[in-house]
Amino acid sequence: MTCEVEVTNVLDLRVGTSRETVGLTTAELCSDVGDYETCHHVGQAAYKLGLHGIIAPAAGGLGETLAVFEDRLVEEEQLVLIEEQTWESLPAEPRES
Repeated sequence: MTCEVEVTNVLDLRVGTSRETVGLTTAELCSDVGDYETCHHVGQAAYKLGLHGIIAPAAGGLGETLAVFEDRLVEEEQLVLIEEQTWESLPAEPRES
């Protein structure tokens, strides 16, 4: 799914000072599958503080991840669906090319 997004009031964990402020290390952002407790606590705190989302480096080390709290968005920030696509299988691992 491809969406167009313009969201304000987002916790930006791509920035080292932001990670330090919330007490997360880069290693914790890239934790093992199933080991999400620390990240869940940060997400819950961001939600309770009224933030609209969180952006962070992707756990796999390639790209970024945006989590949006849709119920916090004002009307001008609602997600706009651009394209929906169904994959028959996962795409090739770009780091192995």
